[in-house]
Amino acid sequence: MGLNQVAALAGQLSGLVLGGLLSAWDWRAVFWVNVPIGLFFTIWAYLKLRDNGERHPGRIDWWGNATFALGLSAILIAITIGLQPYGGHTMGWSNPLVIGLLVVGAVLLVAFIGVEKRVADPMIELSLFRIRPFTAGNTAALCSSLAQGGLQFILIIWLQGIWLPLHGYDYADTPLWAGIFMLPLTAGFFVAGPLTGALSDRFGARGFATVGMVVFGLSFVGLLLLPIEFPYWAFALLIALNGIGTGMFAAPNTSSIMSSVPARYRGVASGMRSTFQNSGTALSIGVFFSLMIVGLSSSLPAAMSSGLSSHGVPADVAHDVAGLPPVSSLFSAILGVNPIEHLLSGTGVMGSLSQEQVATLTGHSFFPQLLSGPFPTVSWWCSPSRSHCRSAQRSLRCCAGAGPSASASETGTDGRTQPRGIGMSENQDVRESAPDARGCDTHDQQRIRPPLTDRRDIDRRARHDQGERTATTVTGDLGVRP
Repeated sequence: MGLNQVAALAGQLSGLVLGGLLSAWDWRAVFWVNVPIGLFFTIWAYLKLRDNGERHPGRIDWWGNATFALGLSAILIAITIGLQPYGGHTMGWSNPLVIGLLVVGAVLLVAFIGVEKRVADPMIELSLFRIRPFTAGNTAALCSSLAQGGLQFILIIWLQGIWLPLHGYDYADTPLWAGIFMLPLTAGFFVAGPLTGALSDRFGARGFATVGMVVFGLSFVGLLLLPIEFPYWAFALLIALNGIGTGMFAAPNTSSIMSSVPARYRGVASGMRSTFQNSGTALSIGVFFSLMIVGLSSSLPAAMSSGLSSHGVPADVAHDVAGLPPVSSLFSAILGVNPIEHLLSGTGVMGSLSQEQVATLTGHSFFPQLLSGPFPTVSWWCSPSRSHCRSAQRSLRCCAGAGPSASASETGTDGRTQPRGIGMSENQDVRESAPDARGCDTHDQQRIRPPLTDRRDIDRRARHDQGERTATTVTGDLGVRP
């Protein structure tokens, strides 16, 4: 599972470079390239993959699938529309359509929870959230992917909109070079991910995941302290540490999540983990883009109006151009388009300016200097989300296992590794419910109580309620709990 997670995240980080290569040809190719790749691996998976796992037949949760898909889609569409200007505002959060979609999405997700509590075969097993390692691990993964997506967005704006143009790179070439200059991030992840995954199998997941999150957080602090025109060696070192922290956290955290649930629920647990991670990545764009636009809206228009006027642009045109939402400038920088040339192209004033003025306005320093003023403040606004990841990771200290194998696990009588509390007698469970050496209540690790589906489970629960203590060990996939 750790290697699987490393492979998934490595693909995301490698996309930074591959996307830059494709955008140097045509930015639309970034989207079209997914078509042949998707078709190839769909056919490959159908021909090569074999399903030899144990299966428990059940009905498809149609209502759960529908409410979850529609609810999450409504929220993501609302975030997308909310980033666009509306009614004289820089963003569209006051748009009735956005508000309506957010309300509908929230209602559908609440309805989804109600549906999952009532159906016989739910899409998401809500009782798994009673396991503290599972809940804390997924919360940390959600925050980590949220901050990771935001970090990549901020770094792209920093490189393509400020640093690379100031160092003589043409705007059209900045997507490619931004991916190249961010290679230390990918390299750090590639080195730390597989290595930490292997070590966590021997020494436990808790320490590696916690240290990885701390390293990740410290890299954010270092990036905040860098000057706008940073020396590249310092930037490369910090993003390499960021990649190392991500690699140290990803594999052990995934292993901890999956080993904390009963074997029969690992399929649904894997789906829930992926949902949390992908949701964080999707939400990060809306969150950080909104913070970026709010930060730029407070100071960029005045600076741009003054700068354009001082270089021969008529005052009324300069005022109108400066009043345009910052989202247009940001998208221009991301797509490798000269922002000032893009903003002035529709005004008709370029022909009335001298060649020297045009060269200055569309050169490598005018727009980066405008953006570099409010950028440090925007970066500070975007940094608090990392503290939530650290808070979630601290809760893992009492939850994630520290044994030489997967966290919180023991070997059952059938020879398979099972979560602690699975396949144990009640006497064992009572003995282990006392606080352990770390001051953690290990009984909290055993609180999941899936529905009892076997007659022996029901009889066993009845005997327990009558005050009888049994030392019988029941193992397997019966979902037995004391």
